[in-house]
Amino acid sequence: MRGGFGEAGWKGVWVADPKAKFVKDVVAEGDGALYLSGTAGYGRAWSNPQKGKFVIENKVRCPKDGGVKCYIQEKDHFTTGPMWAISEGHFMALNGKPGSEGDWVRVTPCKVDTWYTLRLTIDVSKLSWTMAVDGGTPSEEFRFRYNPGALEKIGYLVEGKESIYIDALRILEAGDKK
Repeated sequence: MRGGFGEAGWKGVWVADPKAKFVKDVVAEGDGALYLSGTAGYGRAWSNPQKGKFVIENKVRCPKDGGVKCYIQEKDHFTTGPMWAISEGHFMALNGKPGSEGDWVRVTPCKVDTWYTLRLTIDVSKLSWTMAVDGGTPSEEFRFRYNPGALEKIGYLVEGKESIYIDALRILEAGDKK
């Protein structure tokens, strides 16, 4: 099943994939949530590349034994900017380091079957980003995984028995509080 019809700011819709389902029984904002089960890599591109400061906001819910990795990229794996995950009961952020992929940092706990609003504030020109969960104080500033010239898409990876619910994915102007 495909999804995301009529959503402004995106290049196309979410593609059909047997590991990606659009559900209405477990939702955060009412119109349906994306449920990914492993092993699946699933993503979507924006209509326009992001080169300055902007915000990605989405709601996530992690089932028991769930998890996810999220890549914000230009073209492929080697152009990943921000990268976050839910693993071992925590929201995690990859703090990039020159000459290596970086180190994973625990940001805050993630309770099972609880909806969270995750807000990433990204500055492409500075190759840096922060994470805030449920309107909390933004995390320390993290570095990008690599050095993309722009960011064009978001990708989610669930592996093995992992799964995740994703809802209300939005791209916002940097100062937008909506």
